[in-house]
Amino acid sequence: VDEYGFSKPEIYVPKAQFWNCQEPTASDAGQWAVVSAGMIEDGHNCLWLLQYPHQPLAGGSMYAFHLPASIPAQGSPDRPPTPAAQRNFGGVPLQGDVRLVFLNTIRDAEQLQPTWDRMQAQFQAMAEARKKKQ
Repeated sequence: VDEYGFSKPEIYVPKAQFWNCQEPTASDAGQWAVVSAGMIEDGHNCLWLLQYPHQPLAGGSMYAFHLPASIPAQGSPDRPPTPAAQRNFGGVPLQGDVRLVFLNTIRDAEQLQPTWDRMQAQFQAMAEARKKKQ
């Protein structure tokens, strides 16, 4: 499940797993993936999925995609995006999928402080880099 949010997908769908449509793996081939409509083009860069069989769910707020037998390599309009072309949920400028940051703290509250410290360090580094450019 690639949702537009921070919840644990297994709460709503038994045996569901977190999935990022920008980073499919070979083991995803032939599987079904459910993606929030907002993640296809806004939250992520996953228009490549639209060429595969899909069904709207919940009035079109989510889509179930039947992934191809072979996951295409990154890099062209009909393939998953390269890392440089990937987008982060909500436009958050942090490295990696920010939803995982929140899911990790939901699953293990002991991760809250170290996660907060990492986020502060990343934002501080970005602020310092902007100052140097000015």
